[in-house]
Amino acid sequence: MTAVLVGCVAIVRESDLVVRIGAASDVAQATEVGLEVLDGNGSAADAVVAMAMMMAVTRPDAVGIAGGGTCLVFDPEEKTTRLIDFPAEPAGGGAAVPGFLRGLSAIHADYGQLRWSEMVAIAETSLRIAPPGTDSAGRTAGERLALADSMAAIRVGGIQAFYEGPLGRSYAEGVQARGLSLSFDQIRASRIAWQEPATAPFGNNLVAFGPALGGRGIRLVEAFQAAAAGQPLPGGRPAGEGLVAVAMSGDDMAVACGFGFSPVQGGATAGDTGIPIGGPTPDLPSIAIHYNEPVAVPIDMLGSTEAATVFGGTVETAAASGLATDTIPASSRLTGLICAWNRGSDLQCRGVADPRFGGYGLVTETLLQ
Repeated sequence: MTAVLVGCVAIVRESDLVVRIGAASDVAQATEVGLEVLDGNGSAADAVVAMAMMMAVTRPDAVGIAGGGTCLVFDPEEKTTRLIDFPAEPAGGGAAVPGFLRGLSAIHADYGQLRWSEMVAIAETSLRIAPPGTDSAGRTAGERLALADSMAAIRVGGIQAFYEGPLGRSYAEGVQARGLSLSFDQIRASRIAWQEPATAPFGNNLVAFGPALGGRGIRLVEAFQAAAAGQPLPGGRPAGEGLVAVAMSGDDMAVACGFGFSPVQGGATAGDTGIPIGGPTPDLPSIAIHYNEPVAVPIDMLGSTEAATVFGGTVETAAASGLATDTIPASSRLTGLICAWNRGSDLQCRGVADPRFGGYGLVTETLLQ
């Protein structure tokens, strides 16, 4: 396979002050949205929220309001990396309790700078202005408008509209009407929490891994260390499914997320909500943030379906040459932002994406003399 690097690569001197922003995802339209948010002084968290919402409307087969995800957030002020998993948990009978909005809201509440409504409005508007007729996802104009109306409820009422309000009740009733089991009480009772990610040293830096679900982060650390040492990966490569979105804002905040969604009954929607019904999320993509803790600089923000292979021992090669494509199996993909960082030399950052899946990544650097 051949991976593509799409980015603005600038030579930066130590004496210069640089404002650096970047976004990458498995959906080009989502990346463009993330860059738009970053250009509007949004944080990396704002950008990823907007990207995720756009993915939910452009790739409803892989990301959705009724799905889930996992995110790592590097906070340069606190010099910490936190992890939050928000899967779609089994509800019984084939349906799941959605975690998608809870996760995005938690990230935005702690790290967002722009209004929640602005992040949701971009995806909502894209549905309303779409050309008439059936779209590439197989939705009619009426189905798109129904989903846009649900997005509007989330834009105005926040996630409470879904987890505590009429939208969530309508979704549960629509699921039940399809012969599946999900109650509004289950939706209301769902909870998620921040946690410490599994980490591994990488030279003088650290690499944080997610998700933590089922001990996956720990297995990724073990696989990373084995790969970096040139040893066989223990128990094979930790793999996952879904789509990735990453972002880096000018304040050096970095966010890496993996999202997953399991359509039920061929993509059936719940009642008149326009929301595709989701089952329990499959294994989510592996995500990692490679950072220098003492000076709080994020170096790599990556997501992959086989993270151990691409993270283990290849990050520095990728940073120097763009991407070590021969190390990436044809069945996997890598999406992210990679920076070659050395305090004694130049700094270069690149966006990395896989053209087979319509991915796109871009980094822009503004030099302030």
